[in-house]
Amino acid sequence: MTTSLANSDDEGNARPVTRSALMRPVAWLRSHLRAEADRWFLFVPIALALGIILYFSQSVMPAGWLALPVFLFMLASGAIAWRLGERRPLRMLALSGLAFMSLGYLAAALRLAMVEAPVLGRAGTYGLLGTIVELQPTANGARLLLADVAIDGLAPAATPALVRVAVRMATPIATGDRVHLLARLQRPQGPALPGGFDYARQAYFQRIGALGFAFGKVDLVGHTGSVPLAQTANPLRQRIAERIISFWPGPTGQMSAALLTGLDAGIDQATWSDMQRSGLAHLISISGLHMAIVAGTMFLVLRYGLALIPPLALRFPVKKLAAIGAMLAVTGYLLISDGSVPAVRSWLMVLVSFTAVLLDRNPFSLRLLAFAAIVVLLYRPESLLGASFQLSFAAVLALMSAYEAGAARLTQNRREDPPFWQGPILYVAAAIVSTVIATAATTPLAAYHFQNITTFGALANLLAIPLSTFVTMPAGMLGLALMPLGLDRPAFLLMNASVWVILKIAHLAASLPGSAFLVVQAPILALVLFGIGMVWLCLWRGRWRAFGLPLLLGSFVLILRAQAPDMLVQPYFDMAAVRDPDGSLRLLSRQSNSIIRSSWLRAMGQQAANAFPLPFTGAERDLSCDASGCLLARHGRRLALSFDAGAVAEDCAQADLVIASVGAERCEKGGARLLGPRALRSSEGVAVWWTGSDLVLEKVSDDRGRWPWTWHPGQGHETDQTADAPVAALPDATSGPNPGAE
Repeated sequence: MTTSLANSDDEGNARPVTRSALMRPVAWLRSHLRAEADRWFLFVPIALALGIILYFSQSVMPAGWLALPVFLFMLASGAIAWRLGERRPLRMLALSGLAFMSLGYLAAALRLAMVEAPVLGRAGTYGLLGTIVELQPTANGARLLLADVAIDGLAPAATPALVRVAVRMATPIATGDRVHLLARLQRPQGPALPGGFDYARQAYFQRIGALGFAFGKVDLVGHTGSVPLAQTANPLRQRIAERIISFWPGPTGQMSAALLTGLDAGIDQATWSDMQRSGLAHLISISGLHMAIVAGTMFLVLRYGLALIPPLALRFPVKKLAAIGAMLAVTGYLLISDGSVPAVRSWLMVLVSFTAVLLDRNPFSLRLLAFAAIVVLLYRPESLLGASFQLSFAAVLALMSAYEAGAARLTQNRREDPPFWQGPILYVAAAIVSTVIATAATTPLAAYHFQNITTFGALANLLAIPLSTFVTMPAGMLGLALMPLGLDRPAFLLMNASVWVILKIAHLAASLPGSAFLVVQAPILALVLFGIGMVWLCLWRGRWRAFGLPLLLGSFVLILRAQAPDMLVQPYFDMAAVRDPDGSLRLLSRQSNSIIRSSWLRAMGQQAANAFPLPFTGAERDLSCDASGCLLARHGRRLALSFDAGAVAEDCAQADLVIASVGAERCEKGGARLLGPRALRSSEGVAVWWTGSDLVLEKVSDDRGRWPWTWHPGQGHETDQTADAPVAALPDATSGPNPGAE
């Protein structure tokens, strides 16, 4: 049957287009999908992720009643897909994908409802009463997490569930104490610029509704003797950390304590910087590597230890007993660690792997990785949006895909009686290859989230990871086992010594010329291309997997060619930044905020900013400032910053875009676009680009939408605009090198 005479042959004669010709691409796709039917399950977490992204990408929080039609649609599409089976693979896969997307959407909605808690409406000084559920020592005191909170002037329905406060340790306090203090509090801070890291969203899912710093001493009211179930291990964590640090005070002891307990607030900024620039920052936070080391060490010790006892080895499956022991050990490690989302995610993956051992399955398979991803996405759907989830799964996905591709070839070439030197050589080769693969898989993500690309990261990891695997973590585990007996000193000294070597490696790698270079914050399209390309390349087996390579290349090109904003302005005009033609950054700061400053520097790909006094005239004479404002002229366009109400009218007459902190909300004369004080505050911050002869303005609020963690006009000041001190109250994920960690 013909359709239309749309084409012609070489002689100009009409040639019919048959239906079979149109269906060839469909047939090609169907044949490839049938050939890889055993890989379909691997795309279930991808469909879940798409549903989660669809939910959180809405500009307004979806209404709760939408859950019912989405649930019914999920059931209907799933039932139809089940009936179709493999007879109609394309339709079946499409409907199955829609069903799992709906499930991801519902998981995100349910999770948001479960963590619902008030967020502080207005920044200010408050009297605060609460129970300490977490205490992290810092260089200047401690960082407290308070529960069962009462705040002066706030009704219980408006009081945050958890409050994080930085204090001076004049009064001895401990976990479980009921304390009263006077604190400057603010709501968790949103992105510093459009597309930036949203700490407010992360804090909301942790149920932290306010943070700040205390004035004066902390008054001890009493001791409750109990803390919430999730924080019951905090006193033990604190004692373990203090014990480790007592053997080796300073950065070494602090990092050793962080590896076992997750209490990393005492690590100084210089150590954070060295670990970041060397590519070793992932060793600080408890994640998959640490969980795998703990579980793997316990598994090997138990398996070979039990094998040395003939009655047990002959009567019982020692491999499965060792797997159970490893699962118990890693669960205990999770309980004394910080219990963060990355730690829980890694714990789940380890449990899934050893469950495979119990079921006589291969623990190193992409199907098990997919199952672990499904569990994590249903348990903590918001983790998909964070850098930690993306980095860890990208690394593991790349390693498992490479292992799957090369395992058969290695097995075929394996000799039955290899020479003694082959084992060490194979280990070194495997370490080099795995480090290169993991680095290649995570570098684009690190560049996107942290605007940092490490040059010697692979070499530093090649030296540090074996030390951490075979000395640091096993010694730490031995120390924990011997701690109740008081025999832990040698083990913890050995652990600290190995950490000291790791810190030296980090410092050496970070101090080398060109050890790291900064890139500009890339558009979200770079992350999208990377995700699609990575999934396509790693999950398929056929030659068509190569289609993922151009997407990965395009992602990296977008990251390297990203254009930094020409101007950034805070919503209350306390800080503004201007990018000079040479790429350097100039900062106008009326009220300093180091978090905003560091976020701007990182997003602009700069390490430092030049302050300019008032009055000021730029070297290129394109920027001029005085007490009433600034005027920036480039590419035939003018942008004015107005600090004085009387200057707004003049700026409206001579500029194309006016951003004003005071005065009118629109220009009475002239054709300028005016972003007045009310619009500026509701924007939560703006970024401006010169694109050719045009000015492009983006608002932080446009990216965030209206969600429970976002600020809306009429709620009061979103953040405390008057002080730098609240930085100490923020988690290390913000002040340290890993702002995207959950």
